[in-house]
Amino acid sequence: MSGSHYKPSDKEKYTSKDDKGVITIKPRGLNVVWGADERYWKIDTKNDNSDAELVQVCWLEVTGEIPVNDNYLKPKQEYKLIFNVELKPDAFGWKESPVQFMVKPGKGRKWKRCYLGSSQKNTNKLQDPFQAPADDKEIGFKFQVADGAKTVSFGMFEIWKGTWKGGLIIKSVQVEPVN
Repeated sequence: MSGSHYKPSDKEKYTSKDDKGVITIKPRGLNVVWGADERYWKIDTKNDNSDAELVQVCWLEVTGEIPVNDNYLKPKQEYKLIFNVELKPDAFGWKESPVQFMVKPGKGRKWKRCYLGSSQKNTNKLQDPFQAPADDKEIGFKFQVADGAKTVSFGMFEIWKGTWKGGLIIKSVQVEPVN
């Protein structure tokens, strides 16, 4: 940990890959701005499997990265990035604050926007995985790892509105191969 931001000391400890090639990153393997300050986030540093719970922030920034190598991601392979999140019943500040999800699979970035709260905007484009209902816990999008990439970076952000929000639970981030 560094100051008021949570940075994992051992990212690989919180990253696993199953026999189907699905990579799972636990919340303790993510970088969380304001995550080391209990006024803003609850991250149990004694429990490797715990969720991360947002108490309240006006600057949401959660990022991570996965190496491109034989153990994790392969160049030119297509994957789907999924943030497994949910909102608590008393969540606040999400209705008109879209969350931006980003993946950088080499050169360039891909962005998607999602309204996590119950907003009319959620019902307009349900075919878009980032325009999902509030109770949809799997939020993701596809990307292809660039040839020559050393890592794939990803994140979720809401830093533009400046409104306070809370009640978000981060369960994990998953990267699944697309067949």
